Amino acid sequence: MRDSLVPVPVSGISDATAVVAGFLHSCALLSGGAVQCWGYNLDGQIGNGTSKSSYVPSTVTGVTAAVGLAVGQNHTCAILSDGSVQCWGSNRYGELGNGNTSNSNVPVVVSGVTNATGISGNGNPTAHTCAALSNGSVTCWGSNVGGRLGNGSTNDSLLPVQVTGLSTTIAVTAGGRHTCALLSNGKVRCWGDNYYGFLGNGTTTGSTTPVGVIGF
Repeated sequence: MRDSLVPVPVSGISDATAVVAGFLHSCALLSGGAVQCWGYNLDGQIGNGTSKSSYVPSTVTGVTAAVGLAVGQNHTCAILSDGSVQCWGSNRYGELGNGNTSNSNVPVVVSGVTNATGISGNGNPTAHTCAALSNGSVTCWGSNVGGRLGNGSTNDSLLPVQVTGLSTTIAVTAGGRHTCALLSNGKVRCWGDNYYGFLGNGTTTGSTTPVGVIGF
């Protein structure tokens, strides 16, 4: 293992359509809908059925129709062509969305999500995942420290919960302690911890539901 000061080719990948990087692992979405991951794998975030790290890309088990990809610190999620979502890796906070806290080294289905159009995951310091849905709403699951799930509470959720008051979302992104959504009219809404003004609403007061970002 050696660092590189210049870009080096990723072994064996020539048809990637997207690439995402987690804390210590990376994944690529391939043109045919498969996903390959490489790097640290103690929590199963590579998704190949093992917990052994890999220095070269390894194919994620059973994913053949992915159209979107996201990584958290130690977990990974893919949107499939039918709108469902599968996740794998660390599940300490319920970030896999399948109703338990057991890590999984192969993809598991996120409960109840059938129309996802966007996905974002985070894991620093605790993990949550959010998906934008085709009807303009947003659903989130996992750690809810600071209200980052946006459902009006601070209770963690092992299953997806709907973010309050969003109906025109076109994209969502999960930060370390907060989450933001881009609306179809160009406005931005954020929720969660606001200690350093993460929410952009001119205060440092957190919010368990979306608030408007000033100027957007």
